[in-house]
Amino acid sequence: MRQDRNAWCLLYAPLLGMWLSTANAQTTAYQVELLVFSHLDASIAGGSPAQPFSGPSSMLELAETQAGDDFRALGSDAFTLSAAASILAGSAGYHVIEHVAWRQPGWSENAAMSVHIHGGATHQSTHAPTLPPEATPNDAQFNVAYPYAQRQTSASFEELDGTVKVALGQYLHVYTDLVYREPVTTTQGAQPVERSRPTASALFEYRVQNQRRMRSRELHYLDHPLVGVLIKITPSEEQPEAPESDVAPEPEPGGAGT
Repeated sequence: MRQDRNAWCLLYAPLLGMWLSTANAQTTAYQVELLVFSHLDASIAGGSPAQPFSGPSSMLELAETQAGDDFRALGSDAFTLSAAASILAGSAGYHVIEHVAWRQPGWSENAAMSVHIHGGATHQSTHAPTLPPEATPNDAQFNVAYPYAQRQTSASFEELDGTVKVALGQYLHVYTDLVYREPVTTTQGAQPVERSRPTASALFEYRVQNQRRMRSRELHYLDHPLVGVLIKITPSEEQPEAPESDVAPEPEPGGAGT
């Protein structure tokens, strides 16, 4: 009888440990807080004309989340970086673009979702339609043959647009893919030569991509010549319920009738 009991323990103990490990991983939740700001006195070349942000098709919109969702937006009462935001906002050298927080499960990299981060000022960008290769403004027949070239299109772009993904492995991993847009004064070569908001003649964008391994409860800073990102990830006190098992418990060997 004792041999049967020992055999059962050897068989089911590892399976029970794996189930408990999976259940614990599924019930880990985190609060993610993100503070994005720009450096007003910085200068950088290498931008490109503003284009619509092309993110993953499955990125999550925080504004569409609700209470009880695995991912959900948190209000300003959950902020822990408000003091830092106030200092940055009161400084002449910085501009706070976006301050947001959300709650999410600690999912693996493959299962984690990218959160859509966007906000700040709304800029207008005006472009002339692209001409055929043989058409140039100096062409004598330009206004006759290509009258549509005189028409221009206008589009609205947010100052900040992109995604942030937080995944849990042995450590927390944060993946940022943000686009920062700003009006610039340009030369004929279409390369930004001066950052000047009041007299801007074009809208350029700069890609801010980063991957960082982090520890929870620590404040991390992601640096860029034009944009700074403060991020803090804290285990949530409000834990989701553990998943219920659909498997009935095995009867213990050696019980009544044996």
